Amino acid sequence: MSRRSVTKGKAGEREACAVLADALPGLQRTYGQSRGGHEAADIDALGCPYRIEVKVQKNPNPGTAYEQALEDARDADDNRELLVITKADRRPWLVTITATEFVRLRQPHARETS
Repeated sequence: MSRRSVTKGKAGEREACAVLADALPGLQRTYGQSRGGHEAADIDALGCPYRIEVKVQKNPNPGTAYEQALEDARDADDNRELLVITKADRRPWLVTITATEFVRLRQPHARETS
């Protein structure tokens, strides 16, 4: 991975923290990643109900990013619900969650306990 890609990824993770801050306070970049391994989510917070993965690319594929996040979560034995946030160059952020999680979030009691 090029230095430019790494820098872009780090900046994207910081920006994603800011984008999600109102819904998930306290998010910050994690440093548990290693070459070839993904022990930690890209961004996280104490008590966060989601394993959050961030992809910032020219043309990210949310489905592919979700599948990669699912594999990384299995490898890390992280059973939290996945939330994948992607951003294409000069485009808005997109959040990918399962339909089941979306329905749960739309239920009145879910907002009170989340």
